[in-house]
Amino acid sequence: MMKFKLEGSREFQRAMDELGEDARERVDTRVKQIAQKLRQDIVADYQKGGSGITYYRIPGPKYMTIRKHSESGPPVAFIGGSGSKNLSRQHTASRPGQAPAKDTGGLANAVAVRAYGRAGFEIYVKPLKPKGGDEEKEITYQEIASILELGNHKIKRRPNWDTKVEAARKVFDEMVEQVLAAAIKKKRAGR
Repeated sequence: MMKFKLEGSREFQRAMDELGEDARERVDTRVKQIAQKLRQDIVADYQKGGSGITYYRIPGPKYMTIRKHSESGPPVAFIGGSGSKNLSRQHTASRPGQAPAKDTGGLANAVAVRAYGRAGFEIYVKPLKPKGGDEEKEITYQEIASILELGNHKIKRRPNWDTKVEAARKVFDEMVEQVLAAAIKKKRAGR
């Protein structure tokens, strides 16, 4: 399951209490901005086209054939069912090490953000199943995101979240440091 949380420490929470309601509102606004920017950055990469191998999905009466490079190219996979799943007929994959390339757009639409605790947020992939196909055999967008992010025995890693979450964490940490510094300054001034 893909889920990341960014939240302030207890010391940060105390500093916000000392600074008052105005500071708390500014921090809440900044936290929301950081969360939305992180979500936008992740979604933007999920919406890009790929620059790797192009695969063709050929529906059949009993199974779908996945072919490499062209509709008559070498088969690389056979998937049970007629191939009526909500997949594009042609898909150009990303290269290993690049963010995943867009296919149906479902994964990008499943990325969400919500408030977490006080002055925190979590960004996650909704536990939705892609439309179409056999519901019992379908994996969720959370599982798809995890496989793409980490890789597995069949697919090499296509990271999207790591660098973006780390960049957001740095911005978040800078904001926390600014709030703590302001609280210390206020305390020293004896206000």
